Amino acid sequence: MLALGNVEMAVHGYGSPEHGAAFQEAVVLCRVLHGDCQDAGKLLARAVHGYWIYQLHTGQVMASQPIAAELHDFGRTHNDPEVRRFAATSYAVSCFLTGKLEEGAQVLNLELAEEPTRGQSQSALIGFGVDACSASYAVFSRIRACQGLSEEAAQQATIAVERARHLRHLPTIATCLIQACDVGWILRDPCFFKDWTCELMELSDGLGFEYWRARCKAYLGWIAAAEGQLVEGQTLLTAALAELAGIGVILYGPHIRSMLAEVYVGLDQQHRALELLDEGLDVCSRTGEVWAEPELHRQKGELLRSNPEVAKACSERSIKIARGQSAKLFELRATASLARLFQAG
Repeated sequence: MLALGNVEMAVHGYGSPEHGAAFQEAVVLCRVLHGDCQDAGKLLARAVHGYWIYQLHTGQVMASQPIAAELHDFGRTHNDPEVRRFAATSYAVSCFLTGKLEEGAQVLNLELAEEPTRGQSQSALIGFGVDACSASYAVFSRIRACQGLSEEAAQQATIAVERARHLRHLPTIATCLIQACDVGWILRDPCFFKDWTCELMELSDGLGFEYWRARCKAYLGWIAAAEGQLVEGQTLLTAALAELAGIGVILYGPHIRSMLAEVYVGLDQQHRALELLDEGLDVCSRTGEVWAEPELHRQKGELLRSNPEVAKACSERSIKIARGQSAKLFELRATASLARLFQAG
């Protein structure tokens, strides 16, 4: 069931019913294993981790937090380095998504300080669906990007992708590439990740990775719009949202709507842009995925500059949330927006 769950996760995506059912059944089976069963603890950790991913991507971000915390506690007392690292990385993902950036950074700093050699990692069993060390670097790169440490973020994203390529494990390559794309969007640098986006689309198309193809399509749309191809960008981003919904994925909806709102502003459809930003904020409120929330408030303030009081409130809200998350980059952008508003007044 664990092996089936990893295949379903790669092919159908993290939010697919097939993925969720496989890991849910695996959790049930693992919990009835006798305590002295060989590798019983590791098997349970793999099952819980897989089901946690399913909950996360179907929008149950807050409900999944206790599972990530439990997994992290279990990993710290387990003697298997793979279990420990994946438990820590899973918890750091929860920290990132819920805006606890400093806590996530502390967890990953500790884990990466004990990084195994490349040779040891290459020969290890990839029992959690992707390589643990590559995933750690990829997750850390997103946290550092939000914290405004752009050079460190780019370096860690590159390490993650290169390590995954060295292992020649396709799901690991895909997950590291998509998180490198996240970093490129956070830094607002299309050149940083354009080649990686094209590589991921080719990989996803060739192997039928529905989830990564849909997310990659969103980034291709944002890049197209940044290069002046607004209609193509709108088409790709709209398709990406529809495809993710079609495979049951709610996670990452807020920042994709943020990207699409930018495109509609370029198309002079501010009303539709505001609708998308409000939709994104509603998803943040319902699911607990709040890492992109400061950007949504900032964009809303930019769109409502004709009403200075409302625009000021949006910018101040963005600054407050970003500061609470230690998201220095988002805080700086919102502060700049507020300064421009004061200057115009």
